[in-house]
Amino acid sequence: MLRKKNFLVVTILLLLVFLVTGCSGFLPKPTKGVISGRVLIPPTAKQLSKDISGWVGAAGAEVTIVDANGVKHTVITDENGYYNFENIAVKPNTVVTATVKVDGKTMVLKTVVDKAVGKDQKYDSGAMTPESTALALVVEQLIAEGAPVDLDEIRATGSYADLLGRVAEILEGHGNIGDDPDIYVLLENTVYDILYPDDSTPAPPSGDGDGTPTPKVIKGLAVEARTAGQLDLGTLAGDEGEYTLSPKVLVHIADYLNGINETGKWVGLQLKPTDVTDITELEYRTAKSSGFQALTTYDVTEAGAAGEIVWWPNAGIADEQWIELRYAGEGNPAIKLTVTFELYGKAIAGLAVEARTAGQLDLGTLAGDEGEYTLSPKVLVHIADYLNGIN
Repeated sequence: MLRKKNFLVVTILLLLVFLVTGCSGFLPKPTKGVISGRVLIPPTAKQLSKDISGWVGAAGAEVTIVDANGVKHTVITDENGYYNFENIAVKPNTVVTATVKVDGKTMVLKTVVDKAVGKDQKYDSGAMTPESTALALVVEQLIAEGAPVDLDEIRATGSYADLLGRVAEILEGHGNIGDDPDIYVLLENTVYDILYPDDSTPAPPSGDGDGTPTPKVIKGLAVEARTAGQLDLGTLAGDEGEYTLSPKVLVHIADYLNGINETGKWVGLQLKPTDVTDITELEYRTAKSSGFQALTTYDVTEAGAAGEIVWWPNAGIADEQWIELRYAGEGNPAIKLTVTFELYGKAIAGLAVEARTAGQLDLGTLAGDEGEYTLSPKVLVHIADYLNGIN
């Protein structure tokens, strides 16, 4: 009987301990989820190395990610370039973006979290590289298109190799991928090849029965500023396929210095070819592209109108740039728009001057214009005030 009582007492004591401690001594601690990675940058711009040999950790880089609920999170890398996002859930193919200043230049690197990650899970995205950056650029564009993302398919696309090579070249030179027009063209080509792998150039229009195709001609062109308030387009002049905005396209200096768009100094021109209702029937070429490229439904969405196209020249690359448009097919003539960019700011209209220490100075006469002014013949200072100290 005594043994039973002792057993009962011990059991009650254990239950009391269990209740007082709130079970914390018996249950495992919750797991802390972490999405981690590292931001590396090249120490020099002398060699191209897609395997990032010799790259160093970027301290103080700003790293951002958007979680599964659409909330943006930002962290700063430590002295060795490592970063951690704690207790956030993300969807598959979420892009992580790092921004870092190197010698006054802004570098942007990216990577992709290729699977869904829960708040209590750990995921190491590894080092950001030219390859991870190029891959992330394509992923972002496909998601914007509402298209499915297959990382292996992206890597296997022929035009992706050209995009990767250009991204590596820019990053090795500590450049900003958002400021390079070639990136835009190569990215567009890669996405197009993924979305339309079996697409071919439409057959030229049929002729009048003699076997000779009748060329399709774009009859005219209208141009508006896409980035309204930042540009003064001047006057559109020309005919017979050759157009210019004259005398120049003026770019506001303040907008230019601040970066007209988040990704670089791109200016937007809304092009409206006459009597064109579907721009996917057209193709374009610029000074930076190797040949004519097809326009797609993405371009329709961006322009906001079926018969219009947005052209994004970079005002910081060259003073003069051009674009050609034509109906798809070698037999169709192209129209060409040439623009010349010039930066301008708000001018001070004039200047007036008065003596602050009245009675101690004789200012003479203010003369000049066009930004150059003089007080002539001289500013006379009273000797007594000077010897006593004017102030």
